[in-house]
Amino acid sequence: MPRTTYAAVRVDSTIPPYESPGNVAAAIVADLKDIENAMRMNVEKALPLQGVQLLQFYRVRKDRISGYPVIVTEYRRSGPKGPVIVQVNQIFTESQTIGVNLSYRESETALWKPVIEQIRQSITVAKWP
Repeated sequence: MPRTTYAAVRVDSTIPPYESPGNVAAAIVADLKDIENAMRMNVEKALPLQGVQLLQFYRVRKDRISGYPVIVTEYRRSGPKGPVIVQVNQIFTESQTIGVNLSYRESETALWKPVIEQIRQSITVAKWP
């Protein structure tokens, strides 16, 4: 691989969870547009603190991983060597909120998008007793 490529995967766990899976599933159905507006505002505030800018906010959508509700946020941000495509997956379980951030440099889409998609499809969350 050339040394100039960029893709990243970051996994975070927050205990206790931000919200229960049931509450998140209900909110996603009822308030997806409100969730999208809140996520957009959070991204717009957080990125400048990291030294980058929001270039385009794509969407927030709902999904499920291992039966748990997921809020997926997708956007395009600036980067030191060109724009970066970002997907943030927030998985809500009874015991934790799992964040899985996937990103790659836009100019390297042909190289990294299939890899990032495969990583996303491989995510599973085990049920704890």
